[in-house]
Amino acid sequence: MTYSIIGSGNIGAALARQFSRAGVNVTIANRRGADTLAPLVQELGGAISARTIKDAVQADTIFLALPFSAVETFGGAKDQWRGKIVIDAINAYDVRPEFLAGRLSSDIVAAALPGAAVGEGVQPFARRGSGARPIAEWRAARRFHLQQRRRRGE
Repeated sequence: MTYSIIGSGNIGAALARQFSRAGVNVTIANRRGADTLAPLVQELGGAISARTIKDAVQADTIFLALPFSAVETFGGAKDQWRGKIVIDAINAYDVRPEFLAGRLSSDIVAAALPGAAVGEGVQPFARRGSGARPIAEWRAARRFHLQQRRRRGE
């Protein structure tokens, strides 16, 4: 099984760090080109390598960590997505509710990548440099959410 990360912002870099710590080989790509990833690859060592997007989409499993506004353009990077596993690690925080029209952001991602098996995940990794373990961040967010629901009487 081969892995790639598309996007090198906070989420993409955090994913690359997690793979590196686990010693899992993964490629990382961004729209600016593989050369711009040299500092991150050098920091993380041998398990991480920089590639072009065209090369990175050949992986079996692809972690999408790009801006939500780039999803439809990215979908055109490959003619056929069938057989690919795509993990949607995209934050749709900058998207107007009218655009979503009651749909989940992952539904929009899946529509842009026809034939791919799309799943949503890894949002707890988004906070760069927090020092907290991802599961601890998830538990804290869940606790806050439950407290808010109790206050509203739900």
